[in-house]
Amino acid sequence: GNILLNKVVVETWAGNWETAAVLTQRMSDAFDQQGVEPEGIGPWRAYLHAYAGRLEDTLAAAGPPPSEPLITAIHDRCLGLAHLAVGDVVVADQHLARAVEVFQRVDFREPAIWRVDGDAIEAAVACGALDRAERLVARLEAQAACSGIPWNRAVAARGRGLLLAAKGELEDAAAALGRAVAEHAACPM
Repeated sequence: GNILLNKVVVETWAGNWETAAVLTQRMSDAFDQQGVEPEGIGPWRAYLHAYAGRLEDTLAAAGPPPSEPLITAIHDRCLGLAHLAVGDVVVADQHLARAVEVFQRVDFREPAIWRVDGDAIEAAVACGALDRAERLVARLEAQAACSGIPWNRAVAARGRGLLLAAKGELEDAAAALGRAVAEHAACPM
């Protein structure tokens, strides 16, 4: 099940929707056979739909909010991403803020695993919650400085650029976004 889950993630990120859909079904079947609770499977079924920007399919696949904290965070991450994709930034912000809060509460420190921080920053900026966005950016920048993972640095710089642009500091925003592009180029994926 876990190997298939990782394959689902990779194919989803690559935009290979049909391959990801086949793998998602195989993963769901494997999790069912292994006795994984349905609430633990739902968010992963929703994952592909969320990345593809299919809100209704995401909502249908995600099911009700789970009770286990990490699965709840993944659930909210998928719903937040889907709402962000269709421009419903207020609802996206609510879901993504909850996901970030859960990851902070359980002291999950590596942002490159669940990759919620960049979307949470984007949603907070879009909603005008600039103070919260500043806290999220500063936290991600600190984590990126410790981790050495290019993706973390890229997303932190992107978040800083979005925040600076929202404040009207366009030259500094352009410089931060230029750093983000350079860091993304350094990502092995």
